[in-house]
Amino acid sequence: MFDNVVDPAAVGSREHYEAVARSVRDVLSQRWVRTEKTYERENPKRVYYLSMEFLIGRSLANNIMNLRRRRERSQRQRGVGLTERD
Repeated sequence: MFDNVVDPAAVGSREHYEAVARSVRDVLSQRWVRTEKTYERENPKRVYYLSMEFLIGRSLANNIMNLRRRRERSQRQRGVGLTERD
């Protein structure tokens, strides 16, 4: 699904960040749906955990790392002249 379609040459750091975030969201949501279907079919026991250390700002970086996409993201960032901080 495409949220915004624009010319890559006409966007800034924020738009690049949002594109990465949306891409990761799409992959995670597809996996979440598959997981939920498996849970419905298998009916496993679940353990719930709530942490006071939840940091929303690190979620994107953590999700990229967990999806093993960090190297791909770094290569794409260098290709458009962005750094890890952008």
